[in-house]
Amino acid sequence: MNSNLSEQWTKALKAKLEGQKQAHILNVRTLLTNGVGVAEHPDTAVTIEGELQKIAECDDKLDTLEKYFD
Repeated sequence: MNSNLSEQWTKALKAKLEGQKQAHILNVRTLLTNGVGVAEHPDTAVTIEGELQKIAECDDKLDTLEKYFD
């Protein structure tokens, strides 16, 4: 039972991180395609860089999850 629960948590965390990553990727694609910025972030390059950082964080977490818990 513990093994199954562990697998469920791992699967849920992967799905959550993948979803977050895809949302940030979509944000970058939107900014690159439409050139529309957020009112609080008039510097599009800074906004994109922030999104890239969030993508990298998701990738790092997914790699760590896979390395230690798969």
